[in-house]
Amino acid sequence: LRNKLRREFASDCMTKAKEKLGLYRLTGCTGVGKTIASLQFAIAHCQANQELEGILYVAPLQSIIEQNWQEYEKVLKVPVLAHYSDFQPPEEELSTYKLTTERWDAPVICTSGVQFYESLFARSPAKCRKLSHLMRRCILIDEAQTIPLEYTKPILDVLTALVEDWGCTVVLMSATQPSFQNVDSNFDQKCVDIIDRPRSEYFFNEARLVNYQISFECWNWERVAQKIGNYDRSLTIVNTTKLSREGFQALSNLVKGDWFHLSARMVPAHRRQVIETIKKRLDDKLSCHVISTQVVEAGVDLDFSFVMRQIAPLDSIIQAAGRCNREGK
Repeated sequence: LRNKLRREFASDCMTKAKEKLGLYRLTGCTGVGKTIASLQFAIAHCQANQELEGILYVAPLQSIIEQNWQEYEKVLKVPVLAHYSDFQPPEEELSTYKLTTERWDAPVICTSGVQFYESLFARSPAKCRKLSHLMRRCILIDEAQTIPLEYTKPILDVLTALVEDWGCTVVLMSATQPSFQNVDSNFDQKCVDIIDRPRSEYFFNEARLVNYQISFECWNWERVAQKIGNYDRSLTIVNTTKLSREGFQALSNLVKGDWFHLSARMVPAHRRQVIETIKKRLDDKLSCHVISTQVVEAGVDLDFSFVMRQIAPLDSIIQAAGRCNREGK
């Protein structure tokens, strides 16, 4: 069922790709294949609008970029420029990488929201050097709900300018698409939905694979451990690195099985290694319990039978649910 939905979702994206340059929204439930479908949309959109010269993918979290730029290379079979703070190129490519990231002189780029927005609003010549290579791009902005609230208005203004003055197409992607009605009522009206509302509701209904249980009581680690103890594979997401560290120490002593810890403070190479180990254990149906900060809740392709999430804004809870029964197994 999940693969059928992904094919349908990608097909709907391809249909819309033939349209002209503009502001687009791509709304799709977690696990429906937005990453690959959006890339297929971008390729087809560039072919239909030959003035477009490349693709720029923007994501808010390093864990998403780390995963997706490698997926892009597999699909496109060409080198993809990965540009974010902790990326380490091979030593022999260091000078070439430095020059390319200063100019963004590559057909396909995966970068962070920080790099993207700082380049758009920078006053220094070094950061502004990228701007000429932002023109005529299909720009995919993943997890659009993470656009910083205090800077939303200027960001929306500059995204509109990229489309109207710079010959770009901008695609806002999310499972929990934000409304900008209170910030800029015209922006929402300008956006074209790649998946229209009836089809979007169809995908969300067909992909309803989790049940939510909400508790407003204060839980201690012993109570959390009792709940997790009923499962061989679980994910617990908390709001701070301090809690994730405390939870790992407490829960790994209270619940039998193999325990793993993830947070944004880990060295990127170590975090990638841990995520790969977790994926392999999940694929092999081995014991696997993870406690993590929000670093795991958006865009990371992990599939647990049970997820616990510390109380948080609704979009974070929905994103966390995307790590539960992701493949419908």
